[in-house]
This record gives sequence, structure tokens and C-alpha cells, in this order.
Amino acid sequence: MNRFKEVSGKTPDPERALKNIETFLQVNPEFRDKLQAYIRPIANLFAYSQYLANYSVRSPHALFKALDNLKKIEHKREMFNELTGGLTGQDYEEALRVFREFKKEKMIGITVRDIMGISDITGSMEQMSDLADAVIHAALNYIKEQLERKFGAPEDYSFAVFALGKLGAQELNYSSDVDIIFVYGGEEGHTTGAGSPMGGLINIIDNHEFYCRLATETGKFLSLNTGDGFVYRVDMRLRPDGQRGDAALSLGSYELYYESFGREWERLALIRARFVCGDESLGKDFIEMIQPFLWRKYIDFSTIDEIRSLKTRIDATFRKDDIKRGYGGIREIEFFIQSLQLIYGGREPVLRQRKTLIALYMLKQKNLIGDDDHILLAENYIYLRKVEHYIQMLNDVQTHVIPSGKGQREALARKLGYRSMNEFVKDLEKRRLMIRDTYNLLFKPGEGVEEQGGAGFFLDADIGDEVLREYLLSRGVPDTADSMKHINKIREGIISAHSLKGRKILRVIMPGLVDEALSTPAAGTALKNLVRFMDILSANEPYLRTFMDSDILSKALLKVFSQSDYLTRIILGNPEYLDILSGGATRRKTLLLLKNELKGMVKSGMSLNYAVRVFKRSEEIRLGLVFLNRQIDVWHFVRGLTKVAESIVDIAAEETGMEMKVPPGNNVYVAAMGKFGGREITIGSDLDILFFVEKEISDLSIRSAEKFLRLMQAYTKDGIAYRIDTRLRPDGSKGPLVNDIKGYRNYYMKHAGNWEIQALLKARPVSASRDGVCAFMKIRDEILRLRACEITRGDFIDMRSRIMKELRKPGTGIDIKLDSGGIEEIEFAVQFLQLRYINALKFIPQGTVNALKILGRIGALESEDMKYLSDSYGYYRSIESYLRLSLKNVVNEGDKEIVYLSEFMGFDSTDEFLSQLHERMGRVAEIAHMLYES
Repeated sequence: MNRFKEVSGKTPDPERALKNIETFLQVNPEFRDKLQAYIRPIANLFAYSQYLANYSVRSPHALFKALDNLKKIEHKREMFNELTGGLTGQDYEEALRVFREFKKEKMIGITVRDIMGISDITGSMEQMSDLADAVIHAALNYIKEQLERKFGAPEDYSFAVFALGKLGAQELNYSSDVDIIFVYGGEEGHTTGAGSPMGGLINIIDNHEFYCRLATETGKFLSLNTGDGFVYRVDMRLRPDGQRGDAALSLGSYELYYESFGREWERLALIRARFVCGDESLGKDFIEMIQPFLWRKYIDFSTIDEIRSLKTRIDATFRKDDIKRGYGGIREIEFFIQSLQLIYGGREPVLRQRKTLIALYMLKQKNLIGDDDHILLAENYIYLRKVEHYIQMLNDVQTHVIPSGKGQREALARKLGYRSMNEFVKDLEKRRLMIRDTYNLLFKPGEGVEEQGGAGFFLDADIGDEVLREYLLSRGVPDTADSMKHINKIREGIISAHSLKGRKILRVIMPGLVDEALSTPAAGTALKNLVRFMDILSANEPYLRTFMDSDILSKALLKVFSQSDYLTRIILGNPEYLDILSGGATRRKTLLLLKNELKGMVKSGMSLNYAVRVFKRSEEIRLGLVFLNRQIDVWHFVRGLTKVAESIVDIAAEETGMEMKVPPGNNVYVAAMGKFGGREITIGSDLDILFFVEKEISDLSIRSAEKFLRLMQAYTKDGIAYRIDTRLRPDGSKGPLVNDIKGYRNYYMKHAGNWEIQALLKARPVSASRDGVCAFMKIRDEILRLRACEITRGDFIDMRSRIMKELRKPGTGIDIKLDSGGIEEIEFAVQFLQLRYINALKFIPQGTVNALKILGRIGALESEDMKYLSDSYGYYRSIESYLRLSLKNVVNEGDKEIVYLSEFMGFDSTDEFLSQLHERMGRVAEIAHMLYES
């Protein structure tokens, strides 16, 4: 025993080591010689990990098996084979035990290699991550077999597991959760079912349900706390909609979610997304699918604000001694690195790294951080991860807090090589402060009193025009004459303010607003609108104080004033909309959230008539602002506007139906057509709709539809909600306003013209019951498939020519919508291909870009042409949306404001923008012609 005492005395926690050795020998005396042979690694293991010491006492064979293979680092495939081999013939309860024992046995080897210096910290993290991969893979396969016995195999099985967080980066710690998400391939299909004792098949479920069960049961299998403990705490909350969302989703659902609702923290999480097991092809598709959401083409500094806000919430929740989430902790290093990855990763693919230290090194290579910062963060990241490991390996508890007990602190200090606890505490504090200083360089907002702004000197002083002109030229303002006129009006407005108090406030805020205006691309336009707005400000002192308290508001307002006459008109018409700007614009909202917000406005006592108008304009300001700031792309912009329209239409239809007391079964439903149906509306779009009922048309149904139209189109002091076009209904404006499903089927099957069949491609219900949606979509599908063959290439070419002739106004500039090679050129070509290949399409999408993707997959057009048309369509829609926000419809080559459009589209010169636009439109026209001729 003296030998055991001697060796224990050389460990960081001699008392714990010796006590565990004594316990081991009392329970397992026959292993004394074996223990003697491995006394150094065992004494250290028993000093560092009480959890594994307890396990070793119960399972000495596992301890010595791990020690016999200490120098062999197993690959995940070997561990997977070993684990699955031990499952043969085991029932569920026994399988639970096998998994838990397997993990603990492997953790002995990993821990001993770590504390004995055989593996460094990064090696230990990789080994723990490989073990988790193997265990998750084996669990998935085991649960899949169990489910297939009950439900049969799913049709066209395609399923994959992805790791996020520490496991995704292969940086797992000793007591990590494993963050995983589950993805499956196609939406269609069902299981084969299981044989019943009576013959036949039972338990047939659709693929989605099978995959959700597979995900849920796999997570449960790993995290269930049995008498043998758990394998891993499984965290599936990083999936879309978190705990409320389905446990598994299709690849297409993930894509739609990230396009429509993905948030900054989800981009942060997906940096470390890694395929773990399952269908490798699906794994590659998922990783490829998330790239556009993850890596923005433009440099995205808004990321810093989002992450700063997230970290502030974390700081308010966790303790000072938390070395992961507290100040100067692991999370600050990770946030620092990941923020720079998100900001610059779109342009620098080499920064797209999952592993923290590799990403940090690449930031240094790209000169985004200096050598000193790289060394400081890398060394301290390794140091803090080591501290974290030693804290967690003691009792296998997920904690990141330095222990409060003196004895445990002293032991921890010795494990880390310190001579005393005080030395450890002082060095840890020093390191954390250095990390926080580096973190603050990126995340901490500037402190101190803000300067008034460069415009202050000429708004307060009586200076000559020559000095003012020189100043404006130095700021790069091209139209100095107009700008000087506007600035002089602002100066006069300050002097003639309604009250002394108002004058003082204007003198404080106006220099900043003018400076902000001069910093915008269209300074003259911004100043002109600022003069108009100043009259409103000076008469409303509460608004003046709002500007004193909010830099965000000033920047947002001048962005609107400089780039959007449409949004400017809304704000000048009702300054209450300033609240939207002062709060900062939320980038994305779900359809459900939008509906609930509108319902809340109505429930608060606001009339439906007023609520829909205020709601629409508020959302247009929100979406317009984030679009102009390039915080969302054009697809999020038009889909956002479409969701706003959908929510208004749905709530308005519901409310008018209730007001008219329409009985169930006679409810009037609304189907969207045109751009509304394709989820592609923009500023100023009409809404093309059809009214339908499931059962019989009643007089009450018709009156309800008429009331809906009056609500939407009535002119009030807040304008109309939307212009509604119902002329796509059977027989146009002469036909009945409301029709039933049978009536629509009869009309479209027997009487509808070719252009009406073409219009059905974009039809979809937006306000209807589930049965109503199914009935409408069923006849749409049936009609399109039966009548598509009747529409010829010549019909499309004739319709396109007629529209250009009737609607195109010659000599007005480039009409991005109607001109040859423009938006409608692409839409007509895509719709032609949809009808031509209708029988090859499993489902018929409404949106142009989605249709292009599907047509490309089935070989209806070359992938190169598909990509060019898709890119061009997005490019055109960006131009169109910018023009609509500016209250313009065409690109006028002689308009001086075309320079702002060119800059928005990423060009340094107007000539380059116009040249590339003409080239693009020519190429699109060529592709369209080729598709018609093929």
C-alpha cells in the first residue's frame, strides 16, 4: 500500500486518488497485480475523475481493457462496428445498457490519454467527437430497425443526421450536450407496413411521420437516464421552430425555413454544421443548400449588432465564475471568431471553417486579425478548454463554473500546473481580461459624448455660400446648388422654430441629421425630404426628443429619405410610423406572427378598415428599410410583402365573413393569382384574386365578397389597402364574382381560353379551410394536366407580343418588366416549359424560381441556362423593387438618379451597369427564343 500511497501523492488530488484505489481493491482484490502494473495512469484517473473511478470499481474489466489499448486511438468506423456487433440479439432494455457501458469504457481511454499527456487537448476533443459520431450512428441504425419491424420500411429511404455546436466542430468536451438535427429527402411516400396476424398489412404511416419518430426515438434512446445513466444529453432545439417544430424535416422544408425565417443565431450555429451519418448524398445536398443563407456575398457588419445583443442576454444570465459564458470566456472567443467568419466569409471561402483554431488561423492569414491577437486567443482558447475539461471530468457534470470549495479549487490549480490556488486565480483573471479587451475591439460600442457632427458649424454660424460649397464638395456631394438651398432652408427652420425649447432641440439634432443626409448616396434628395420633415418635427416636440435618444432612427430615416420616395411619402403623411424606424427593423416575420399582430390591432379597438392600412404601411416600411440596407435579399423582400398581403387578405376575409354572419359551409374563400399567387408581389402590386366556396353559392356569400372588396379598395385618408383585380375569374368582369369548385372546374375544362389556363399556374388559396385548399388545388392540378397540351408555342409567343404592344410605352426608358429579355420574358418561357413538361412534374409550383429549379432537375433545360435565368430573374426583381420604392417603373438612362440604382446593384459606374443590363437582357431573350424552338 506504500507504493499506492506514494504514487497517489504525486497526483493533483492525492486524497481522492488514494481513497479510490483503496475502494477499488476492497471490491476487486483479485486485480491487485493488474492495478500495480498500471498504477500511475490509474492513480491519475482516480484523482481527476470520480465518475470514472466509480465506474472502474464496478467494471474492472472495462478499466483494464481500456488501459491495454491505451496507445491505440480508434477510428469512428471501428467503434461503430464494435458497438453494433455487441447489439446482436439484444432487446431494447439490454441495448440501452450496452450503449451506456460502451461510452464509459471508451471515455476511460480518452481521459487517461488526456491527463497523461498522450493526447493534447485538440486530440481529446476529436476523440470524444468521433466516439459521439459512432454512438449516434449506431443508435440511429438500431432505432431504424425497431421502427421498421413495427411500420415497415419507408419508401425511397433518405435520412441524415447533422451535428452542430461543439460536436459539429469536433470539439466536444467531457460533459457536452450533443446538438443534432435530422433531415430527410423527399416529402412523398409511406412505409410498407407490417404483416398482421390476420393477413394483410397494418401500421402504414407516411414517410414524414416515420422520420419524425426515427429522430425522436433516437434522441430519447441516447438521453434516457436509466440505472446505467445516459449516453448523451441530446439537444434538438436548433431545428426550425425549436421544440415546437417537427423533429425531422425535409431538405426542401429546411431550405424554405432558412430562406424565409432564418435568424442570425441560426447562421452562427450552422457555421459548424457537419454530416454525422445517414445518406451521404443528402448530407452533401444539405451542406450545399445552407451556403447562401450562411455566407452572404456582401460584407455583413450587421452581424456584430446581432451577436452583441445575444451576448448581452447571456451576460445577464450567467455567473462571473462561468468560464464558458461569462466575461473573457470561451464563448467570447468563439463569438469573436464566428462574427468575423460571417462578416467576411461570403467573400473569403477560406474562412468557412468549423474548427475554432483553424478558423482563427485563417483570420490571421487574411490579415483580419494581427499575430498578437491570434496568439492571445489561440493560447487562451486551449487553456480555457483545458480548465473546462478538468472541471467536467471530475463528476461528469455539465458545468463551466470554477468550483467554489477551497479543496476543489486547489486540486484544479494543481491539475493545471500551478503551485497555489491564488496563482491560478490571478492568472485566470488576467487571461480573461485580455480576452475581454480583444472581444471589445469588435463588439463594444464607442463610449463618451458624441460629437455634434461636421454639419454643426454651418448650421449655427453665418457663413458664406462659397465656404458651404467647398464643404459640400469635400463631402463628395455632386448637386451642390440644390443641397445648399436645402441646407439654408434647414438653417432658417431652426431659427424660426415654434418655441425656444424646440429651437434648442433642433440645434442639437439637426447637425446629426444633415451629416447623415450628406453621407447617403442621394444627398440632395435626402436633404430635400429632410426640409419637408423639419416642419413636422418643429411642430411636434415629442418627436424631437425621440431623435435625441436614437441614432438608429436618424440613420434609418435618412436612408429612407435618400432612396425611397414611396416610403418617404408614407412617413411624411403620418409621423407615427417613426416608431417602426426607432425600434430597428425586424428582418423577418412569419405569416402566423403577421396575422396575430393584425388581429391584435383589431382586438385593441382599432377598426378593421384602419388597421389593415396602418399594418400594411408599417410592414412596407420595415421590409423596405432592411431591403435598402441590404440586410435581406429581394426574395425575402417580395416574399415578405406577399406574406403581409396574405395576412391582410385572410384576416379581412375572416372578419367580413363573421360580420355578415355567413354560416359554415358558405364561407367565401380567396385564391391568389399572378404575382400574388407566385409569392412575388412588390411595392405597388395589385392583388389578382378569385373568390370561391366549397359548397353552394348563396346571396350572403356574394355580399360578403363585395364587402371584402369595399374594405380593401375604399379610399380613406390613409389611402387604399390594395387594388384588387378579380378579372381573372370565369368570363372576366362580366362573370359571377363568386363561384363554387364545380363551377370553376366546369368553366376551365370547357370554356377557358389558353391565357386563363396559363394563369392557373400561379393560382393558390390564401384564405381557405384545409378542405377548401385541397379541393381547389386538386382541380387546378387536374385542369393544368388535361389542358396543357392545347397551348402551343405560338400561343405563348402571340400572348407575349400582344402584352408588349398593348402595355409597353415607347421611348420611356428600359422597362425591366415588359421589354424583350426582361421579367415577363422569363416568366413566359418558364410557364411554357411547365405546361410542356407538365406530366413530368410531381407537383406544379407557383413561383418562377422554384419552377426553374424543378425544370432544371427534370432536364427541361440545361443547368447553365436554368442558373442564368434564375440569377437574371432575381437581378431584375431587385431592380424593379428599387424602382418601385423610388416611385419609378423604368430605368431611365437620362435620369441623374440612375447613379443610385447603379450603386445599389453593386456597380461603380452607370455605364457599366447599363452595359451589363443590356447584355443580360439580350442573353435572356436568346435563351427564351431557344426554349420555344427546342
